[in-house]
Amino acid sequence: DKEYNLSVEYDQYISANNGIFTDNGLSAINEILFGPTNISGITGDKINIFPNPGTGIFEIIAPDVSNRYNINIYGMTGNLVFNSDTEGNTKINLSGLPKGIYIIKFETGGFIRYEKLILE
Repeated sequence: DKEYNLSVEYDQYISANNGIFTDNGLSAINEILFGPTNISGITGDKINIFPNPGTGIFEIIAPDVSNRYNINIYGMTGNLVFNSDTEGNTKINLSGLPKGIYIIKFETGGFIRYEKLILE
């Protein structure tokens, strides 16, 4: 069994039931971060992507990463547009992709983090 830390951001004012909230109901979840508590890898607040928004060349700064990690980038329809297995700080070139909003997924060990990436 693994122990996980879970941090959830939500908007309690958005309802999905004609303005009525129910016990144990769900509002709108903005972000969920989770990972095993004993992992030596990406920490939630230590990943930076810049420039963001950017025009195609992005630098990923992950100073506390002690292991290799995977980067997947998805278009807004869920299609995988970029994949890389790397470690430490890295640069990625997305200049061949259409302008728009993308979702970048960082994963190492059991830790996963999602970020929004804007290509101008």
